Order: sequence, then structure tokens, then C-alpha cells
Amino acid sequence: MLIDGSCHYSRALRIVAIPIILGANSTVEAKLVDAGNGLVKDTDLGVTWMQDANLFFTRTGSGLQPAKAAKLVDAIIAAVPEVLDGKVVHQIASGDFNTGNGQMNWWAAQAWVRYLNSINYKGFDNWRLPMLRPVNGIAFRYKFSCDGSTDYGKNNTEKNVTASELGHVFYNELGNLSDTDTSCALRQTGYGVTNRGPFRNLKNAVYWTGRKFKRYPENAWHFHTYNGGQGNDYKGVQFYVWPVRTGLKDVPTTVR
Repeated sequence: MLIDGSCHYSRALRIVAIPIILGANSTVEAKLVDAGNGLVKDTDLGVTWMQDANLFFTRTGSGLQPAKAAKLVDAIIAAVPEVLDGKVVHQIASGDFNTGNGQMNWWAAQAWVRYLNSINYKGFDNWRLPMLRPVNGIAFRYKFSCDGSTDYGKNNTEKNVTASELGHVFYNELGNLSDTDTSCALRQTGYGVTNRGPFRNLKNAVYWTGRKFKRYPENAWHFHTYNGGQGNDYKGVQFYVWPVRTGLKDVPTTVR
């Protein structure tokens, strides 16, 4: 393993404001807005997150309703029977999903978000996996670092606060810490998901991104909320999935 037409609604928005220190002379106040209807707006990135960071597990009955879980998996496979991955076609199968904890492999994660789009979940059809860009804005750097100077490693928002969507919400919006400081010195306590903000079911675990790992095409990038690390792994490994969409439009009144 390597490491949108809008409608009005009556519920008032709840803003979660967290002061974030970016450097010796720079302080910003990042905001997450609870938009109601199970959605949270990230006004820094201009994206909307699912409030439930393990939505698939919740929708299957949280491990307590096998028939409901099987029905959902069957519906996903019917809507998205295969995922084209470069020149390879992956046939989606029930074994790609773990209905006992909500994890799934990378291809199943792609099928899951496409299924959400097919049913216009929460009134939107542009759900996707979180993405990342090179921290230097040009090309991914694979050398491990703890100071955010490369894409592989920890504290990945120190040099570029918006390059990684999962890194941004973990570090800058929620104020969580990696298990090392920027010099790679280990922290004994206080790291991982200590603050979940307005989100539910946010795990201390690994979450898939939608970005393939160019150096090894059979791998994809992921983000680890337990140690704050960004890395990659084989697409067949099962991790958690946290859907997000680009845009901050209001939540439609017709929901699923």
C-alpha cells in the first residue's frame, strides 16, 4: 500500500465558522454552511458535500437490513453495470461493495456516484468523488513530505489550501491535524478526526478520491483521515466514499 435551478426553503442556514491559521501573518475564517436536506456547502471551494460521510452504509440500512442493502446494490449495478477505466472495462459486481461497513472499491465508488446522478439525488445530477490537483499547479510530485510541498504525504494544505478537496475540508474547514507536524515529528494525541463539524459518520479511515494515480494506472489517490495523509492504493481495495458536487445552489424542495 502506498501511502441547478434553485428553490427557497424555510430552514435557516447554520454556519459553522472555524478560525484557521495558515501562517505567521495570515488567519482566515473558513466556513461550512449547513444547507439542510443532508447537504453542507463549502463556500471556500464552491462545492456541496453530503452531510453523511458514509451515505452508502446509511442507505443500505446501516448493516441491519440485508434485504435493503442487496436491493440498493442491485439498483446500482442495474444503473451502472460497468465502469470504463482507461482501456479496461470493470464489470460492477456485488462483491465490489461491503454493505457491512459502507466501504467499496474504486470502481464501485464510481458506480455509486453515477447511480446518485441517475436518480437525481437531492435534486442534483453532478455528484462525483472528491478531486485533487497538483499542489504546485503543474505536475504531481510523489516524494513523501510532511510540510505540504509535495502531493504524497501529510499536511497537504500548507502550501496550497485548495489543491485537495478532502485535505481542505479535513485541515482547513474542520481544523483537524495529521499525526505529524510539518517537520514529520509525531504527535502523541489530538490528531485524526477530532472535529466533525456539521458532518455525520465521518470516519477515521481512508476515503477514495476520483483522481487516478498516473504513475501506476491500477491505483488511485486517496486521503486518510486518521493520519491526515494523502497517498494511493490499488483500485480493488475497499475504502469509504464521500460524494461531493461542484456548486452552491440552494437545495431543491423535491428530494429523494
